[in-house]
Amino acid sequence: MISSIYIHIPFCKTKCEYCDFFSVPCGNTEISEEYVVSLLNELEFRLKFYNIDSIFTVYIGGGTPSLLKNHQIKKIMDKIYSVGNPVEVTMEVNPDDISEELLSCMQEVGINRISCGIQSLDDEVLHCVKRRGCAQSVWESLKLIKDKWKGVFSVDLISALPNQSEQSFLSGLKKVISLQPDHVSMYALTIEESTPLGKKIESGDLVYDYEKADDIWLLGRDLLLESGYLHYEVSNFSKEGFFCKHNLVYWDLKDYIGVGSGATGTVYSNKSKRWTNITNIEDYISFWSKYDSESSFVDTSSVELVEEIDLGTQIFEFFMMGLRMLKGVAYEDFVQRFNMPFPDKFLNIFNKWQKKGLSDCEKISEKTYYYLNSEGIMFLNEFLQELI
Repeated sequence: MISSIYIHIPFCKTKCEYCDFFSVPCGNTEISEEYVVSLLNELEFRLKFYNIDSIFTVYIGGGTPSLLKNHQIKKIMDKIYSVGNPVEVTMEVNPDDISEELLSCMQEVGINRISCGIQSLDDEVLHCVKRRGCAQSVWESLKLIKDKWKGVFSVDLISALPNQSEQSFLSGLKKVISLQPDHVSMYALTIEESTPLGKKIESGDLVYDYEKADDIWLLGRDLLLESGYLHYEVSNFSKEGFFCKHNLVYWDLKDYIGVGSGATGTVYSNKSKRWTNITNIEDYISFWSKYDSESSFVDTSSVELVEEIDLGTQIFEFFMMGLRMLKGVAYEDFVQRFNMPFPDKFLNIFNKWQKKGLSDCEKISEKTYYYLNSEGIMFLNEFLQELI
């Protein structure tokens, strides 16, 4: 049963040089009412098409959702709450957009989890990747959230950005920890060739030390663990009881719908499929702004790309997503989900890695979990390559 929703707001004032997520720079132009209306029309369609009458989690991501005007946020949340009362509603925010007015609006409309993407607290680093805002303004925003926000508080950072030293990164992370956020996402920088940053490194205009980058991430992990945070997924750390429920939907391979230009949704069933909405925002608006809620049929083929997920892909994704979590994958969950024996190929690879001291298994609540340990999780991609 589908009960989770991802909402994509694909607009940013400026585009960071490392980012390969779908978003478009809009400068100081406001997010149009037409986009919000179109998004709400698509949401109405998806809710009806999949007979969704209760909602567990909502995640408003981007792009930069905090560029939405207060009345636009309210319109989106009014639609959500007309269907049900979600347990968790997250909205991503850029620290440069934070104000008491925005925080008050978010709380009033039922958003109960804030994810603030700061990436760094070093001016040289922020400037290098063309991140808007400065270290001082980022810090002031974090303190404002700490003082005024009554919901769950999560902070996103990226380790080993260009021009970042071990000392600089750890100093920034210690400041973040001093505010005691409920949740910290610490991502290792992924360098994509198509991004401006990737092109600079590829051309030699910017030197990047990959080995040093791994060391910096590990130092950050150790500091978070020493500070009492639980490492529950490759890039995610949390205080007890504050795991991101929406992200667990993805990692546990549960159904969710995605709305907005560039959003993705996935439904697992007899004919499992994944759709991704078109990234041409004008065409997206042109189609969904004309949606008639009374229509008995809507052909969405022109505004989404659909991928059928065959059994082999589902099985691989079960391991790919499950092994991202430190708890790993359960033997019994696989058998129940796929109605077939647990694969010998996985067990053979797992046993080989266990002999190397990189994996282990454990019985928890009548289930047998196979997982990569704190050292093995660093080589998740290599494990998956062997599994293909």
